[in-house]
Amino acid sequence: MEISRRKILKFAGALSLSPVLTACREKQVPLLSGRTMGTRYSVQLQQIPKEISLSLLKKEIESVLENTESLMSLYRPDSEISLINGFGSGVWHVLSPSTLRVVKQGLKTMRLSGGAYNPASGPLVKYWGFGSQVKIAPPLERPVPPEIIHSVSSSAFDIDHGAIRKNHAESALDLNAIAKGDAVDQLAHVLERWEISNFLIEIGGEFYARGSGPSGDRWRIGIEHPDGGILTAVNIDRRAVATSGDYVHFALDHGRRISHLMNPKTGRPISDRLALVSVVADSAIDADAWSTALMVMGPDEGFRFAVQNDMKAVFLKREAGGYKMLRTPRFKSIETIT
Repeated sequence: MEISRRKILKFAGALSLSPVLTACREKQVPLLSGRTMGTRYSVQLQQIPKEISLSLLKKEIESVLENTESLMSLYRPDSEISLINGFGSGVWHVLSPSTLRVVKQGLKTMRLSGGAYNPASGPLVKYWGFGSQVKIAPPLERPVPPEIIHSVSSSAFDIDHGAIRKNHAESALDLNAIAKGDAVDQLAHVLERWEISNFLIEIGGEFYARGSGPSGDRWRIGIEHPDGGILTAVNIDRRAVATSGDYVHFALDHGRRISHLMNPKTGRPISDRLALVSVVADSAIDADAWSTALMVMGPDEGFRFAVQNDMKAVFLKREAGGYKMLRTPRFKSIETIT
């Protein structure tokens, strides 16, 4: 049975009922859910030990999510990231361990991707009208001011002994592409500390699955086609799935699509040749970051990079009259026919 979500991804089989073991607390699948990061989260559980309090577990889950928002939300003026972005250049700020972990992961992906992913892309996001304060985007033909390009260079920030400083007054961190993935990973750690072995976590279309679902098999995650329906699906255990696409958040300039995803090298929104990239990885933060980086690289360079680096990734490329799906060999090995 498949439950459809009209977003980027959907999970399949998550609510299919099956006989429950006597060790289970509930005959139905326990579901913990709520709002976070401008979207929703859900945690589906299997085979819950009787002594576990779901209310206490939900309280801890929401505490982790609130901590992530208080540190990394660009929509909160008092968040740690917002405060750092408001500092002038040359001012050192000691990072919290959680923010330091995410920033370091972002910088690592930037290095490995040759700058396709850049956690310092905040000025570009703001310039093209996708910042926390919505504005009308400039025409696509307008040159990006050199100072904005300079502010997102690889030297925009320094990190030393757990502290960070801006080297350019206009530089700004934007961790939106990986903060949700990190939050998913942190929730997985919470469930593992509670000795829960079979679960599916989702935050706004980012997934992490462990163990088995209601049917007793691995969790089955479906990747949704931009025009509706399932593009393809994968069976995963101890893996994450994340999708980046240009069809959910975008602006239009005289009928032309302006994607919310920026190419840090050119300072411009990515082209519309690539509709989506989905990545399966060991962690949700990796899947999140690499789906963004591969989108920025584009269908040709991105697909070559994914194959050369043994990634599990699927690309949906726009062509005249339709789409073309490209799947890496590693992706095919976990793909299940819908």
